[in-house]
Amino acid sequence: MNIDLIDCGSKRVPEIRAALDFLGCKVELLSLEQQNLRLNFPNPLVISGGPRLFTEDGGEDLARYFDFLERVQTPILGICLGLQGIAKKFGGSVYRDVEVRTARKLNYQREHALFAQCPNDTLLSLIH
Repeated sequence: MNIDLIDCGSKRVPEIRAALDFLGCKVELLSLEQQNLRLNFPNPLVISGGPRLFTEDGGEDLARYFDFLERVQTPILGICLGLQGIAKKFGGSVYRDVEVRTARKLNYQREHALFAQCPNDTLLSLIH
């Protein structure tokens, strides 16, 4: 599967790419700033986190970088800033909550291909 990985400036982009590579995906790494220039989006997108957040002072100016989402017809996975951008673009709100940095067991409600290799009691480390 081809995946476009949109880099919002996170230090974790190499880890995200390695995980997608491990899953057998063909990954194209693209910068967030280039996306508003694209006319079409043939591949599913993963949008990384970044060094800024919508919840910070001046964070609302980040919204302009996510205008391209209106043209995307493929699946999108947002991580941290990427998810905030998706939420804001489609009318959601973003707020700062208490950070959680503990490991928890995966407990999904129904079978899905996304979790095919993960037993229901898999221990996951959550960053936030």
